[in-house]
Amino acid sequence: MKAEIPILFIPEDEDWVSHIAVQVKVNGKPARLIIDTGASNSVFNIHDAEEYGLNTRAIPGGEKAVGLGSDQLETHMAKKVIMKAGEMEFKKFSFVLLDLEIINETFKKLGAESIQGIIGTDLLLKCKAVINYRKKMLTLSCTKKQLEKAFKLDLMKNKLG
Repeated sequence: MKAEIPILFIPEDEDWVSHIAVQVKVNGKPARLIIDTGASNSVFNIHDAEEYGLNTRAIPGGEKAVGLGSDQLETHMAKKVIMKAGEMEFKKFSFVLLDLEIINETFKKLGAESIQGIIGTDLLLKCKAVINYRKKMLTLSCTKKQLEKAFKLDLMKNKLG
């Protein structure tokens, strides 16, 4: 299975690009997610969780995440999320839920739209992601079997980032 997803530049000025993003659907609703090759997990803004119908729960053991301008952040999790990226549909996708408002405040200052989340290396590696800047395209490739297994792992087996 292969999906090609157009990438967006943030801000929308190719002479000065801060981040790249893709438009996906999360539980049937459009969402803008930045691509972060340095993030170990895919993340969704905890402030948007209710609007997108995400089931939120604290991660057992009080697991903390590091990054996003803070030493340690409280983490929550949303499992069994339906995410559609291009023609690829993840029926049991998992997001770490964090407060992404510091990122959205920065984007607002740049005149850019807010984001709902981040695509991290959990998805990028499992789906053999290729980012083609010239064609402005993110390509994801994996078999149906790999896709079904991709996010069944318990988060506690992965390191948060």
